[in-house]
Amino acid sequence: MEKEVVDNIGNLLVISFRTNSKLGSLSPKKKLEKLEGDCAKDIENMLYVQEFINKYKKSIPSWGNTNIESRAKELAKLSYRKVWKIS
Repeated sequence: MEKEVVDNIGNLLVISFRTNSKLGSLSPKKKLEKLEGDCAKDIENMLYVQEFINKYKKSIPSWGNTNIESRAKELAKLSYRKVWKIS
């Protein structure tokens, strides 16, 4: 994965500091396993994390530049339409 996309908004997920510490620098696949396993209780009330998992679960084992850039565009569209209400 290229350095430019590591900090790209499409590669970020809002979770607690504690959960983030538990995930550390694991691969996306291992992070998913922990989120569905040991960390499931930490995210049970975070619907957007559940939605992320449901939407991207099949893509996570091959998570990379294309997925990140695509998700960034989706987040931008969502922000423009629902947050800032700009068509």
